[in-house]
Amino acid sequence: MQDAPSSPEIIDAISSLLKERILPKLEGHDVYALRVAINSLGIVKREFENRSDMEVGEKQRLELILGHSGTLEELNSELCKKIRDGDFTLSDKPVLEHLKQTAMDQVTIDQPKYSGLIYAREQRSECQTTQRLNTTCSAADDHCASCDDCRGYLSRRDFRQSARASVFKG
Repeated sequence: MQDAPSSPEIIDAISSLLKERILPKLEGHDVYALRVAINSLGIVKREFENRSDMEVGEKQRLELILGHSGTLEELNSELCKKIRDGDFTLSDKPVLEHLKQTAMDQVTIDQPKYSGLIYAREQRSECQTTQRLNTTCSAADDHCASCDDCRGYLSRRDFRQSARASVFKG
């Protein structure tokens, strides 16, 4: 058994040293550069702690969608090709779920405090709870139309989509 500090503990120690001892002594652009470095250490730590589990989940989802095994890179390439060729669309719920979860996993590593990620987690949690409790709930695009939370989400989503459409129409 190793009693040395783990990689995440070493990253935390370096990050603390930089924040507490070095950062206060810097000025101007050097402050910004050090903050970028400190944030990068946080990304490395989160990736070290989470990446392998996230990749296992991603590979399992891809194998279910595609119906066979392979490397993560091969499966991702195949999914991309099938989407490009029109074999899969966003109306395919397993594909949409996979893409959402994969994006959420990446943002969890890159920017875990991102408000959109926090909101997506809340919406997913609320809807899954509703679906477990409400047996008449018919899930549509991750959300049912039976509960107030999901109806509110769906109406906000529809509003955002119509707002985007009007902006792009010019």
